[in-house]
Amino acid sequence: MPDARTIATYLLSATATLGPLAYILFAFYEMGRLNFFGAPVEFLQMSSFGIIPVVTTVYPAIVLTFVMISIVSGVHFATPRGKIILVAAAFTYAALIFFNLSMTPTWRWVFGIAAAVGGLAALGVKKFEVVVSDDFDKSAQHLYQTSRYTYCLCGFIVFAMCFSAAGNKNAASDEYYWVTGDNVVLGFYGDQVLIGERRGSEVGPKFRVAELKSLEGSLTQLRVGPLRAASMWKSTSPADRPRE
Repeated sequence: MPDARTIATYLLSATATLGPLAYILFAFYEMGRLNFFGAPVEFLQMSSFGIIPVVTTVYPAIVLTFVMISIVSGVHFATPRGKIILVAAAFTYAALIFFNLSMTPTWRWVFGIAAAVGGLAALGVKKFEVVVSDDFDKSAQHLYQTSRYTYCLCGFIVFAMCFSAAGNKNAASDEYYWVTGDNVVLGFYGDQVLIGERRGSEVGPKFRVAELKSLEGSLTQLRVGPLRAASMWKSTSPADRPRE
């Protein structure tokens, strides 16, 4: 059993790792949220992200991700039947996450069915005897040892995509925004704010980054959402079209 010093070392290492990782994941979240409105993201810098938004947005999701890590970590030590159950449980858990992040009925059906299949597989395997030869088990362990870094990279990519999708979905459902005149504030980044022109329930296509202290008028939080990106196409009647 690890002593208190070892546990403290692990906790400090995890904290040091999660700090930069949390800001990177929050950057993906912000890119997904701003892309929903067609707003620019090139100006984003991790140094401009506030601590409170990062903590409240990223850390709850990281805690939920530890559930997935615990399930996957147990595969290496489980029995052959337990391996199948844990893999099916991890698949079901991932499908439920994507189900929650999906914005269209089609994808919700896809991930809902996938979660149901994974859950049934995890429950159904208990009724069958799973026999795995020693050679196959050794090959599986060798594959795990040689490919674990690839798995970690793929896991991070999927994790980043989840945060981007979460930001996109949040933008589609947010109702309260800070408003100044005919503009809506889409984000606070240090001493700067990203402002979008608002017409009714549409935002854009004009955006600008301004100093917070240079804003004219006061900021008022109003229920103006959900908002959507302004259409880039402008319809005209025949009378408005130029004559040849």
